[in-house]
Amino acid sequence: MFKGFLNRTAVVAAPALTIATGAHAQGAAYPNKPVKLVVAFAAGGPIDLAARIVAEQLSQKLGQPFVVENRTGANGAIAADIVKAAPADGYTMLITNASMVTITPTLKKDLKYNFDRDFTPVTRIVASPLILVVNPENPATQNIRTVPDLVAAAKKVPGQLSYGSAGLNGNVQQLAFELFAGEAGVKLLSIPYKGSSEAQAALLSQTVAMGFDTLTAIQHIRAGKMRALAVSSMERLKELPDVPTMNELGYKGFDIGFWSGVFMPKGTPAAAVSKVNEAIVASSKDPAVRARLEPLGRW
Repeated sequence: MFKGFLNRTAVVAAPALTIATGAHAQGAAYPNKPVKLVVAFAAGGPIDLAARIVAEQLSQKLGQPFVVENRTGANGAIAADIVKAAPADGYTMLITNASMVTITPTLKKDLKYNFDRDFTPVTRIVASPLILVVNPENPATQNIRTVPDLVAAAKKVPGQLSYGSAGLNGNVQQLAFELFAGEAGVKLLSIPYKGSSEAQAALLSQTVAMGFDTLTAIQHIRAGKMRALAVSSMERLKELPDVPTMNELGYKGFDIGFWSGVFMPKGTPAAAVSKVNEAIVASSKDPAVRARLEPLGRW
């Protein structure tokens, strides 16, 4: 039941973000001053990097600065509260991920925000599976080359092998590990960070033993700084053709990923929503932009 919930919320919900808005709704006056993009996670992660590419493209297409501001903490809730309280005029946007939109609200009943009530979706940016990785230089994981190796090592030291994730309970990375641990019959130690870039840095510095990392891990895998054990998608990644899927390894239906998307406060004029939506969609069709987004996720 948990697996079905996680798959539906983390992956299937992604396409619903893109809205259909007509060109006739555009307002000629928007934007006429700088626009703030509030990113809910730490600088350097895939959501932040994708947001910066999008901000650059919006600045070029719409003729005003689109400025990224990272407001981390509470699995995105701090950023959500900031944007929710901002004027609904199109000059403050939220860049966030699947965890915050579809998972955290089901786990925490005291949130100050409600996405259906407080936000208008603009569009999705990227979506991505996860890669289960260890650090080959870490004494705790240097001999772990496969998922069965990882399971055997975890069973020897219950609750001691740690993993990093991009937030508190409800983050996709954390839930992926909990699903894996439950099916493998092991106990792992969760260490939350303010974003996937910080979790990745913790793995590289041997602060944590493993991670369900994003596609930004591929550069480190190729450099020998990380060892890939499996991917969380149903099909192998073209960039890592020799790395099996969790599904292949017996974790049936293990299909977990994340998406990042753009939101504005509820009540933002349709002209502003339409203009930003169409500018991002147009940018995504540019081969040069797609090439820059590709290492961060798929449109």
